[in-house]
Amino acid sequence: MATFRSPDGQGFHQIIELAAGLSQWASYSGTDILTADERKARNGLALVIGFGFGISLGDRAAITIVQDAGTVIGSSEGLPSGASRVQRQYTTRLGLRLRVAGAR
Repeated sequence: MATFRSPDGQGFHQIIELAAGLSQWASYSGTDILTADERKARNGLALVIGFGFGISLGDRAAITIVQDAGTVIGSSEGLPSGASRVQRQYTTRLGLRLRVAGAR
């Protein structure tokens, strides 16, 4: 994934993240019986947009909360007619970001 993240600000600040990359489905371990074509690894384009807020703690740390909306668009090869090739995932992250070197 290649990710862009807005710079951290002082005090209370907003966070915007954009990411794009590749994803792969492989090694299915469920109980469904799959054909040989369905067992093959599938590649997809992954896109993620995140928005949230942070509160800085001095010059080197911040507490953050970010809501991500991720989409993976895969190949339709081997899928039955009408099956979706798009997967969506929504994630909320609460974190502590620490700056190793330099100040804001």
